[in-house]
Amino acid sequence: MKRLFASAVAASFLVIAPPVYEPVQAQTLFEKLFPKAAERRRKRRAAERARRQAERRRALGRVKAPKVEKPKYYTYKPRGVVKVNFAKLDGAFKKHASLATVAFDQARSRRADTLINEYGLSFDSVAD
Repeated sequence: MKRLFASAVAASFLVIAPPVYEPVQAQTLFEKLFPKAAERRRKRRAAERARRQAERRRALGRVKAPKVEKPKYYTYKPRGVVKVNFAKLDGAFKKHASLATVAFDQARSRRADTLINEYGLSFDSVAD
């Protein structure tokens, strides 16, 4: 009887205990068809990386360290005060201002014409 009870308890643990599964990983069709491709690619990239690092180490080993020289001090002298005559620029500024005003007025009138003609607004709603 004891033996039967012990075997029943042991069997219940086997039935109740969840099965142990491997972790599931998503795979593409390519990974299904070529299961070792990703591993080969990782190994190839690691080998390429190691080769590049070795080349860099070799290249750095051949470079000579720069020779340290004594410091150089430069003395700079500022120029003296220079007078600037802005009267020559005044004419250019006035000409530019007049051209800009004309261009602005033309653009504003074109905008007003567009609003009046295309959108049917009155002139009073467009005028400043």
